[in-house]
Amino acid sequence: MNSINRYTETGRLLEKYGALLTYHQLQVMEQYYFYDLTMAEVAEEQKISRSAVSEIIKLTTEKLVEYEEKLHLLQLEMEILPLLESLALNSQSDKQDIINRIKERVKHGI
Repeated sequence: MNSINRYTETGRLLEKYGALLTYHQLQVMEQYYFYDLTMAEVAEEQKISRSAVSEIIKLTTEKLVEYEEKLHLLQLEMEILPLLESLALNSQSDKQDIINRIKERVKHGI
């Protein structure tokens, strides 16, 4: 995975699982990923070293990936949203099939 995809993916994981992080982890990650601050700028804002910021980002990213591996919320969203969008575009007979597929995904998870 290239760095742009990894950056985007981490941002999506942060949106999905940010509430599970500590306040400090969330602050560092949001400043870096959502406010586009450099590690040096985050370090200055948080009054910690740049290496501490790097370590927080590394460990927190690993934690976010672990959450997704266990809970699959992002993957489930990526599967269900297109099905929901297709409900509006399909005939009535197709809608029940799509609804049943959504129910199966939610019922059994990933």
